[in-house]
Amino acid sequence: MITKEEQLIEISQGVISISAFSNTTRVGITLSGGADSAMLLYLLTKFKIERRPDLQIFPITIVNSEKAYQEIFAKKVIEYVENKLAIKLNDDQTHLVKLIDGAKDYVFTKAIWSNKLKSYNKLQETYMGETMNPPEELDSEWVFRGPGREPSRNGKQDLTQYVRNHRPFRNINKQGVKELYEMYGIVDELFPLTRSCEHITRRFDSHCGFCWFCAEREWGFSRLI
Repeated sequence: MITKEEQLIEISQGVISISAFSNTTRVGITLSGGADSAMLLYLLTKFKIERRPDLQIFPITIVNSEKAYQEIFAKKVIEYVENKLAIKLNDDQTHLVKLIDGAKDYVFTKAIWSNKLKSYNKLQETYMGETMNPPEELDSEWVFRGPGREPSRNGKQDLTQYVRNHRPFRNINKQGVKELYEMYGIVDELFPLTRSCEHITRRFDSHCGFCWFCAEREWGFSRLI
């Protein structure tokens, strides 16, 4: 009989569930190097250690020429999680753009990654760290004008639709993610290793501070770094 192992984490914005089915041994997680996916990797790894030591976790990073920082910061996140939790994750990291024959369109790859990767890497469940948008009233502020707000992230969702393609942060926003960082005491350790800025540049030593994603990050964490 297939059962479901679940770890519930309660924060002010609701209850977050990290789970896997009993017949699952290989799981994948998209890791952009941003604050949300970094926190989700940390929680998923703790879940493996505390509840499901048989799980193999495969971090998956999109290699996109327009977002070259993702691979750089994803590696920093993996190194931190491995050192912090004294564990070695699976090192045969799959790069999505190579998998789908060089397609570069980020929205396209984001939409189809799970089915492609589940087949390619024999993954039985997948995880993404997508969150809700900040409150709509913030759009009146100039820093939140422009691209970034996805309509699908505007409100609460029925998460039961994500049976094996998990979106545990879909009903919390960046302030909820900050609460998780604080709960585990890693805000000053892990958060500075992440990057949210999508300003086009080849210098990744700082955030621009004015793009939509910087605005969301600063609103959520009251800091950029």
